[in-house]
Amino acid sequence: MMNNFSAWFAAATLREKILVLFAILLAAAIFIFYAIYRPLMGAITNQQNAYRDAILRRAHIEMQVQAAQGKNNIDKNNGEKKSPAQLNQNQLKELIDISAGQAGFTFDRAEIRGNGDIDIAISSVAPSAIMKWLNEIGEKGAILQQVDIKSADNGNVSFMATLRGSAS
Repeated sequence: MMNNFSAWFAAATLREKILVLFAILLAAAIFIFYAIYRPLMGAITNQQNAYRDAILRRAHIEMQVQAAQGKNNIDKNNGEKKSPAQLNQNQLKELIDISAGQAGFTFDRAEIRGNGDIDIAISSVAPSAIMKWLNEIGEKGAILQQVDIKSADNGNVSFMATLRGSAS
């Protein structure tokens, strides 16, 4: 069979040879695309979605655990509820930077304003993760003055907020 094809190919004109080679390359490209690339990219996308869902579930569970532990935030000596720490502007900036780094956030903007407020912005973040983080810094003394949360891509949100320390 190969001999027949070789003989036919040798007898073909240059134009026919180019068309046959182009058809073979096109068939190979289509095979590679549908047999290798699409299944591989589909598997990668499915795993990325599963990973994102797992992160969201974990953040939700951690929030529930912290909420349950927060209900027990009572001083054992006198039975009164503990108040968050008093923060000035520099302490608030340090708290935001450290806790955001621990949570894995990267700010697009983190500016200190003259009145003691700090403006922050994140372009894409998981909603449950940002809510958990806001809860954590709120328990440490940060006060949320203003917030703007808008839907972004892949189920994430864009986040802008103004925070103030409780002593500001």
